[in-house]
Amino acid sequence: MFSNHFGTSVFLVLLLASPLLADDNEAARWSLRGIEAVDVVIPDLDEAAQNAGITSEQLRTDVELKLRMAGIKVQSDLRIRSGMPRLCVGLVMLDDRAGGYSAMITVELEQQVQLVRMPEKGVILATTWSVLTVATVGSSNAVRYIREGIRDKVDRFVNAYLSANPK
Repeated sequence: MFSNHFGTSVFLVLLLASPLLADDNEAARWSLRGIEAVDVVIPDLDEAAQNAGITSEQLRTDVELKLRMAGIKVQSDLRIRSGMPRLCVGLVMLDDRAGGYSAMITVELEQQVQLVRMPEKGVILATTWSVLTVATVGSSNAVRYIREGIRDKVDRFVNAYLSANPK
């Protein structure tokens, strides 16, 4: 399907064009203060991820378990009054045709924000905290490494959340 060179080019384009506006820094952590619950969003997985044996259900279970174990409420159908915080877990994979995969994992917290310069425009959904990683994994251990990678990124979110919301 893709040559190695083409796959690498696609990943670089995805990485550079990614709409990540935040990072795991002090300002991003401040934006987590007061969030009482999050909705977990896992977009449909691409063909390579499905071929590797990764399922949305596995990822959702992993993410929600991590959050609940840390005392972070998971709630779907959050209403506007709460700012609609959503923890979005993204996975893009390419079959490298050499017995493995290239993978890009993103974990982002999106929530409603209001632009100071245009308050009359109301609120928009924006990324206020995020982490990203790109890796290559062998096909025989892709499921394990991808799930571990996502759990590690969710751990970063949990740490950021807990630092902004001390008990």
